[in-house]
Amino acid sequence: KNMVAKVADFGMCTPEKNSVEPCGTPQWMAPEIISNYFGHKMVYDRRCDVFSYAVLLWEIFHCKVPYAETGLDQMALAKGVFQKDMRPTMSRSCPKEIQQLIVACWDKDPNKRPSFHDVVKFLNSIESTMHPHK
Repeated sequence: KNMVAKVADFGMCTPEKNSVEPCGTPQWMAPEIISNYFGHKMVYDRRCDVFSYAVLLWEIFHCKVPYAETGLDQMALAKGVFQKDMRPTMSRSCPKEIQQLIVACWDKDPNKRPSFHDVVKFLNSIESTMHPHK
């Protein structure tokens, strides 16, 4: 309604604040959250949600469960994302603009990820190219 998307994962939610406590679902978890499982105690904030949003976007455009093709268990997957910058494989069928957005949003460095405000601006700017007959 009113072009407002609401995404939630109430199974692992925490109060909004900077945190060092690990939480989330590994397939959608940002590296800075995963790092806390390996004793690094990195502080994270809302930018971890931008990472998770990128994985969700990937999921929508690929119609697959992220990392399913790897066959990795949760711990090996978490290690791959944190230590080896593993990300879901991008398909050529995914529009280039969306690929660019996804890659920007799942950058390992949270400071390099766009804000949600910038994500919305970008999506609005490409809307006419994605739906030219609208």
